[in-house]
Amino acid sequence: MDQNLFTVVETRKIERFCIKTLSITEYDLMLRAGNALINYIKQVFPDKKVIQVVCGSGNNGGDGYTVARLLLENGKRVSCYEGKEPTQESAKKARNELIASGLNPQSFTTLMIQKDALIIDALLGIGCHKPVQGIYLDIINKINESGESILSADIPSGLCADTGKPLGSCIEQAHVLSFITKKLGTVIGDAGKIIHKLTLDTLEISDELLQQIRPSYYVIEKTVLDKVSKKRDSNAYKNQFGHVLLVGGDSGYGGAIILAAKAASQSGVGLVSVYTKKDHKEPLLTHCPDCMIHDEESDLKALIEKATAIIIGPGLGLSDWSKTCLTDILESSKPLVCDADAITLLAEKATFPKKDNLIVTPHEGEAKRLVGEDHDNRYAMLAALVKKTGATVILKGQNTLIKEDEETFICTKGNPGLATAGTGDVLAGIVGGFLAQGHSSLIASKAGVYLHAVCGDACSEAYSERSMTATDLVVMMKTMF
Repeated sequence: MDQNLFTVVETRKIERFCIKTLSITEYDLMLRAGNALINYIKQVFPDKKVIQVVCGSGNNGGDGYTVARLLLENGKRVSCYEGKEPTQESAKKARNELIASGLNPQSFTTLMIQKDALIIDALLGIGCHKPVQGIYLDIINKINESGESILSADIPSGLCADTGKPLGSCIEQAHVLSFITKKLGTVIGDAGKIIHKLTLDTLEISDELLQQIRPSYYVIEKTVLDKVSKKRDSNAYKNQFGHVLLVGGDSGYGGAIILAAKAASQSGVGLVSVYTKKDHKEPLLTHCPDCMIHDEESDLKALIEKATAIIIGPGLGLSDWSKTCLTDILESSKPLVCDADAITLLAEKATFPKKDNLIVTPHEGEAKRLVGEDHDNRYAMLAALVKKTGATVILKGQNTLIKEDEETFICTKGNPGLATAGTGDVLAGIVGGFLAQGHSSLIASKAGVYLHAVCGDACSEAYSERSMTATDLVVMMKTMF
């Protein structure tokens, strides 16, 4: 099952819904957050003798005041630091309760981080969206430079909860205990290298209640591979597993179609046909003897009829031959993956041809050509692509995105080693292979992107990010599912 991710707006909506439905207060949620932090400390940092809590002026700071009081009541040696006093009523109450328990918060300016301390970061919560400045910047830098253990309440201070990018500076390498929902920005962007460990605590709110608010974003999980790798019957035969047709490999671009064909043939599809230029026929037969290779112009329409899905684009080029291939394929109703040069040719059309079961796989440069404009972020670009194409869109890059209709799926696997020639051709081959086996456009896209990414991670471990190649990905597929 895919993991839910929530934006700040969606999280606020859930919080208000829970408060209303459960007849509790904002302060009650703060108490639950404080207790969740206490439980986490008991489990992960049981031997920490010194705990220093830094509190901002919002409700994140209120969580800090609350956990400081609870630590004090648990007999811990705790100190608390603040800038200005809280602005939110719940946080004010939490601060007053702390003072009533006998602990007065000290000024940020007095903070001296002690050796082997646990620092609880409750400075800036999910509402932070401007660059961190002033005393907050100083405190964040001081904490990062200390090298001591850090536990962040809900989100690392200074990390944007929607983009996963630092707002100038942010708390780094912290344990993060996320409350109620897992925030989008704790998974995407730079979050993977910023956060040491991410844990979710739903604060005793039931799954039934949380499911009342539907998220817009999901993390693709390993279980998606189960959908494309079910055990075959003992009497199975090849025609039951689809027939994928790959079209590409204009003169001078043979490598791309070879890589795509090899990847498709290892996706579990029953039959693989390739339509290419004559000069690539012999290399394809050498490298892909399990594929059927065609180069006669009269062959294409017959091949289209036989296929259960088509991939067009790897090494396709922009020639008249390329354009004719695309035109013939667009006239078909067969499920289709459009990659690479096919996307460039589609971008040249005055109106985008709408098709059912269409997958497009642009990188950001191709995406800009398709929509004809730039966008502030990848999510806006992705939405524009889906609106224009009506397709299932795979937007390649760090945290590859998949969108169909309103839902967006995020792949958190993969590494910079995938930024090398031919890896996109491999992805197209995998996705098209799954599509040909009868899987939906969305399942084929999710499973293909995930498999491609984990193969990339395995290659980076076996070789290195610098030396791994697209061919290595294809070889690694054999071990992955």
